[in-house]
Amino acid sequence: PLDIFEPAKLNAPKVWVVDDDLLILELCGLIFTQHKIPYRSFSNATDVLNTELESDVKFVLVDMRLPDMSGLELFGHLKEKMPADVKFYAITAQVLPDEKDNIIAVGFESIIMKPFKANDLLSVFDNTFVADKITYDLSSLERMTMGDREMLSKILVQFEKDCLNDITEIETSINLLDVAKVRLIIHRLAGRIAQIGASDLGSAFRMLEQEIASKNEIAELEKSQIEQLIFKLQELIKLIKIEN
Repeated sequence: PLDIFEPAKLNAPKVWVVDDDLLILELCGLIFTQHKIPYRSFSNATDVLNTELESDVKFVLVDMRLPDMSGLELFGHLKEKMPADVKFYAITAQVLPDEKDNIIAVGFESIIMKPFKANDLLSVFDNTFVADKITYDLSSLERMTMGDREMLSKILVQFEKDCLNDITEIETSINLLDVAKVRLIIHRLAGRIAQIGASDLGSAFRMLEQEIASKNEIAELEKSQIEQLIFKLQELIKLIKIEN
């Protein structure tokens, strides 16, 4: 096993990730750690099969092309050993239509295609881990608007519009390798999100801004961090719309 992360959250379901690409394992580890998802990484099938089963493992992500056996073979071995409630997901860079049908037919829940984004990875868990991570408090805005619900509603609509525009703009800036513009947008989002009352998420954007300040380029790890925060921002927008 390459890496293990155990969060403070009790009884949280654990994820096992099996992939011979160390960058993929590193990216998965970054995403899981930031979302306080307990996980264990393996770079080959042999290590997985030689590891004692853990009762809290509920998700297994398996690369379909491993050096010592195929992902389908590993799935077969693990399926026999693990409880019936464990969910398996296939990871692959390419898959033919008939291969996809076969992967699903043997018992995988779905397929995670490489290259994947943070929300692609997190979406397989059906909000098992991330639903309780988004919080906000509108009390400050309510005081500023003196209880005027119409004015508050206009502010929230503008918040959504501006954030969605910034999400589009930051994706464009990343593709154009414009680090300065990316940092500017993250700075803008950090202030706006904090103002709306989501202080934890605003702080996360602020920390990312400081981290990018010393960079000359947006590397894969920074891209992954940005994707994760955008995913959380999108969840915040949905939550505000539902509750207000």
